[in-house]
Amino acid sequence: MIFKNFLMEYGFTWNGKDSKDFNIIMSKRDMPIIPQRRLIEKEVPGINGTVFYDTGLHKNIVIKVECYLKTKGIEWLQLRKWDIKNWLDTGEGKLSFEDEGDKYYIARITNATVIEQLLNFGRFTITFSCKPYALSYHSSIDDLKYTDPFAYYNKGYKYDMSPSKWTVNTNVTKTVYNWGKQKVSPVIKVVGSCTNISFECNGVKVVYNHVLSNETLLIDCRNYTAIKGEDNVLKHIVITPNEWDTMELTEGENDFKITGTTLNAQVEVIYSGKY
Repeated sequence: MIFKNFLMEYGFTWNGKDSKDFNIIMSKRDMPIIPQRRLIEKEVPGINGTVFYDTGLHKNIVIKVECYLKTKGIEWLQLRKWDIKNWLDTGEGKLSFEDEGDKYYIARITNATVIEQLLNFGRFTITFSCKPYALSYHSSIDDLKYTDPFAYYNKGYKYDMSPSKWTVNTNVTKTVYNWGKQKVSPVIKVVGSCTNISFECNGVKVVYNHVLSNETLLIDCRNYTAIKGEDNVLKHIVITPNEWDTMELTEGENDFKITGTTLNAQVEVIYSGKY
């Protein structure tokens, strides 16, 4: 199913530049309601039809944006189109829509049609290939206040939200709130000292079993990387119950357990909402 939004008053932002800076507004936006799953289809002897295996992954989504360009005549349009070309002719970037608050998509432009001149308007369509889910511009370590206008437009935010960063000197369990609608894997940042330190959330435990001495450690739970300063320290990471388990935060509140010995560190659990 495709949503077709008619949005004559709204613009969009591509790679940090607002379409309205180029006199461009959206007239229509077509996008799927959900991303398509990546399924493997196989024929199995003795079974009618085919069998589908769900990989748990999704394909990119395609968003088509029909644009109106307010022009001041043919000559103006001929000059302005080069600015528009340079704006659009980039690689991968961030795409956001004025009517979607603080969310953005990681996208790439795969096609843009010729500008059709209609009296004082130009019309064309841009096709974006986007990662399956939108992300929030806000990070878990931002000091997001309830008075922030985005809090009113995104129901996942709570009025008492506080940044997911703490000074840790003893074993402790903290509440980590995922305001998005999808599971996310955090980056864990540790700044300070300890003999060892471990983190446990939703049945997955990540242990760093080496000494930190006034140093910075970054553990990327999604990409299975661990960096101390500029050094790869993945060999000091132990993940249980299984080596390739991924620590994920579910929607809403998550118990996040921090343990270790001789702890004297600042711990940050870094992620963005995913939709």
